[in-house]
Amino acid sequence: MYEPDHGKLIYSRGRIFLIFGHYNYILTRGGHQGDSVVTFNDGLQDIDFGNTFGTSHSLISSIIFDEYYFYTASLTDSNDTEGINIYSTSKRDFKVGYNSYDPINKRYNYRNFNNINVLTEYIEGNRFGLAYGRLGGILYFEKYELYCLIYAKTPKDKNEKHKIYMTTWKIENDQAVNNKTIEIKALESGYIMQVRAGKYGDDKVLIIYVENNYSGFNGYGSIYKGTVPKLYIINVSTSEKIKDDVTIDKLLMNTNEDLRTFYDGVLIWATANKNGKLAINKIGTPSLNENNDDIDYILTKDDLIKEEKEEESKSFSARKIFGIVFGIILGILLLIFVLYILRRYFKSNKINNEINSLDKARLMA
Repeated sequence: MYEPDHGKLIYSRGRIFLIFGHYNYILTRGGHQGDSVVTFNDGLQDIDFGNTFGTSHSLISSIIFDEYYFYTASLTDSNDTEGINIYSTSKRDFKVGYNSYDPINKRYNYRNFNNINVLTEYIEGNRFGLAYGRLGGILYFEKYELYCLIYAKTPKDKNEKHKIYMTTWKIENDQAVNNKTIEIKALESGYIMQVRAGKYGDDKVLIIYVENNYSGFNGYGSIYKGTVPKLYIINVSTSEKIKDDVTIDKLLMNTNEDLRTFYDGVLIWATANKNGKLAINKIGTPSLNENNDDIDYILTKDDLIKEEKEEESKSFSARKIFGIVFGIILGILLLIFVLYILRRYFKSNKINNEINSLDKARLMA
């Protein structure tokens, strides 16, 4: 195993579960790319490794935990699959089932993972690192015990429209049931550069998508300057559209970044700002009124840069004040020292003058 690239991790119940893409040795051959999973406790102990290589090549991935199983979704460039491979596994699954010894990494490659087949709109690939689709993310809604996958098709035929889809399903006896796919958005022109999705409240999916004149995705692209991301909100259960085409000016996202929902309902993701520092972006908690007019707030990347500049300005002001105060204190100490030296000097001169006067008086006597 070598040259890891993309990766996602999730933490729950004292364990960290990670899926990541990498190159690997297959028996004695090297140079093949796919993804693997690893899990360990929060003390970085009790490590178990699983090499599914069910997604090969693996371009981007997403991960969730439903309190029982981990679910991963990975976009592939293969034409032999649906285009997005979904697997479920638990801690127990690492310990049972078929395994093979890898002489290179000296570990057993556990392969007991359940494949979830739910897609009806397949994504094409060219087998050389290019997929004509986007992975928005896999989500779980406890309220309905409903799983959700947001993705897009970006056909290589320029005459076909780029479309965003939502597929939902439930799990019974480790199998997907009641799966349903709806078309969320079809662009009249242009390309879907990126789609990212997050859980918004207990029944809504918030989607950020970007239109651009770029076709194809190789897992390493980014939002081009000048593009305008748009926001879409849909009810996961009823498929009711709540928001559509809400423009989010000057917002940037990394291609491989997930929207994470915090305990208070805020959606958060990270980007690198213009200074190369980590910036945290937020979309506020759902507070849609009866007319579904607005959301609480949107804190964009530029806002964060502005905040950083304000912090830098505050820091500079604090340093400036400290420098002034330090300079004043140093000046006072220097003045005291000079006065002390002068006092010693004049006192010494006075004593010398008195001695000289006594010597003259003695001579005259």
